[in-house]
Amino acid sequence: MSGRAPGKPAYLWLWYADGSPAPVDSQYCGDIVPPAYKCNFGSGIDGSRIDDCRQQVQALLEAWYKDFNLLFTLTRPPSGDFYTVIITSGWAKCQQTLPPNEAGMDPSKEAGIAPGNGCIDNPGQTALAIECGSNAHDCATLIAHEHAHLVGLEHTASRTDIMYPTLLASAAGFDDNSDTTVDDACDLKTQNSYQQMLSTLGAWAGGTKPSPLSAALPDAGAPDLPAADRGDTSTGSGSVGPTPVGNDGDGGVGVVSGFDGSGLVRPTLPTVDPATQTSEKRGGCNLAGARAGASASASILLLLLALVVRRNLLRGSAARARSTSTRRP
Repeated sequence: MSGRAPGKPAYLWLWYADGSPAPVDSQYCGDIVPPAYKCNFGSGIDGSRIDDCRQQVQALLEAWYKDFNLLFTLTRPPSGDFYTVIITSGWAKCQQTLPPNEAGMDPSKEAGIAPGNGCIDNPGQTALAIECGSNAHDCATLIAHEHAHLVGLEHTASRTDIMYPTLLASAAGFDDNSDTTVDDACDLKTQNSYQQMLSTLGAWAGGTKPSPLSAALPDAGAPDLPAADRGDTSTGSGSVGPTPVGNDGDGGVGVVSGFDGSGLVRPTLPTVDPATQTSEKRGGCNLAGARAGASASASILLLLLALVVRRNLLRGSAARARSTSTRRP
């Protein structure tokens, strides 16, 4: 739960990388400077092309978020809790450090990633939209998909839903249907992505929303509620803002009890579309579950058994050597 006063909008800060260090901490690649954002789908050259790309992306985001009590901003909100998405168009040094997914796919192909958040809303955290330079629809889908993970949504099997596990041209917003979940880390079985976003963020009160590209925005949630009135149980702060409820801090990597396997972080999306078995660029974070944990445990057990067998063999050889030595005349 955020510290926003009742009725105040949530804020999503879209930080298009400019070649300088990221202005917020991130669980992933926090110590690596993101390359400046570039795009090849806008009109004009240099700065004007980037402006046009951002306008195209923003038009899609505003259509998908029009019913939610959330405003986009291109500058840091002055107060209150807010979400952040770092946007770039290729970040090889970061992608090389990302954890492999369950299928062992190459992390360098990851399109975006968000930290595990225990299936609850956690403003104050940062997600990455890494492959945002090719077309407006993919970029907007990445931003919305990764932000929705911060809000607490998981993947669904609907190919028209933003929360489908891979980037698809058929994604048309947050589905207002009861869709089957993928991996079901939150034990929901189904998810209505639209209704969950609406329930968490609240409904827009009406009227035209101010655009970050053309209008001054109201204060981001000020005045803040006192900590005692926030109603949440999160304590402390870490590299990604308020520590998510149920998380244990482990070197800046969130480990969510009952959400990911013990000692595992949420890896990113598989490259294979589960519906078609065709390779597609990934658009978010796959969830590390029991299968990954069981595989790791089995490998450790086999290694321990091999070490025990080897030790017994060595002891047996040593004992035979001592026995032969004592029988010599």
